[in-house]
Amino acid sequence: MFLERLDMLLAEKKIRKSTLSRESGIPYTTIDGFYKKGYENIKLSTLQKLADYFDVSVDFLVGKTDVRKVTVANDNDVKVALFGGDDVVTDEMWNEVKKFAEYVKLRYSK
Repeated sequence: MFLERLDMLLAEKKIRKSTLSRESGIPYTTIDGFYKKGYENIKLSTLQKLADYFDVSVDFLVGKTDVRKVTVANDNDVKVALFGGDDVVTDEMWNEVKKFAEYVKLRYSK
């Protein structure tokens, strides 16, 4: 799945492995080696460089998900989404929401 995703991303950007190497800082021999020798021992740091370069998550790159990138909202974004604005949310209310979220997470992780 990794090579299929890499090929797809290269095609989308209309670049070659040599351009990817030059622009990402990953040696060409490393990138070419994925195709010739395999990628079983790929370093996490290399995966992260590729993901950063293509603006996707590592999980997307390795085929674990079809979602290209998940952006994490900050507290204020969540408050606006839940309450219509962060100015109406007291610290006590916000702490209760976070506790409930933890409860739900624990309940469904079993």
